[in-house]
Amino acid sequence: MKTGGFQYTGVGDTTRCSICGLEVSGWTREMEPFYIHLERSPNCSFVHSVQSKGKLILNVVENPAKRQKLELESSQWNKRKKFAELDILKQVRRRTFSHWPGETVPTKEQMIAAGFFQCNVGDRVICLYCNLICQQWTGNIDDPIEVHKTLSPKCSFVLLVLTQTEPSSILAVNEISTNNNSNQETSLNNMNRLRFDQNAPSSPYHIDYANIQSRKATFEAWTNEPSPSVDDLVKAGFFYTGINNIVRCFYCNGSLQNWSKNDNPLIEHIRWFPHCAYARQLSSNQLYTKGQQTKSIQQG
Repeated sequence: MKTGGFQYTGVGDTTRCSICGLEVSGWTREMEPFYIHLERSPNCSFVHSVQSKGKLILNVVENPAKRQKLELESSQWNKRKKFAELDILKQVRRRTFSHWPGETVPTKEQMIAAGFFQCNVGDRVICLYCNLICQQWTGNIDDPIEVHKTLSPKCSFVLLVLTQTEPSSILAVNEISTNNNSNQETSLNNMNRLRFDQNAPSSPYHIDYANIQSRKATFEAWTNEPSPSVDDLVKAGFFYTGINNIVRCFYCNGSLQNWSKNDNPLIEHIRWFPHCAYARQLSSNQLYTKGQQTKSIQQG
């Protein structure tokens, strides 16, 4: 909580930022404190101070009205798009390992590179992109990156950072894993790992944005052009996070960015978050199939 800028108020699970006065309660395991702070109080000086220490791992076009490009500087990967994880999130991830028992397990640098946060319970770590939880590491034997890739091969961090696949120009910031639960359980038994069940959400993550008008209101500061129309983004279930051109689904919590004018928000929603009940409800069988086929081609 401290790394996210919050202090405990002593009332229930309510926390408060002493700088901007933001109070948050009803915390769940899926909620990342700094991102909550960033989303709900983007003008807070604490948020700005942390942001100033890190930049997005991408080349941002100087004109804010133009679309961001995520082109790697290496000529080998020129014009290829890469997963846009905020460097700020990597810094937060690093801070969680301040008391990591590095003498007997893989190093914290290995864990950070593999996309994990420490849970402050022994050597337990979690990936916030796929909710994979691992523990009981064996030094000089376990490779965190390989473990992540083996146990959660469809995690967006694995697909777009740990492996050199070329995704769509639309980037999934926190794609929901589509791993098969039964296969995961078998893998866990064999590799002595712990993982929570990966199920599609049965209720909205952001109930405040379930109303289409409340989602549309978040786009008042939207200046990202060219991009799909605000109406199309809103109808597809997205609200604006206030960060660059990142939008988030009120139902499944999936986030996308790097839009172009010709992108279809609903197809991209289905492509990257196929288990979202809201997106499925809006789409025809033909449209759903098209979204999944497009993703398969991009990842093939």
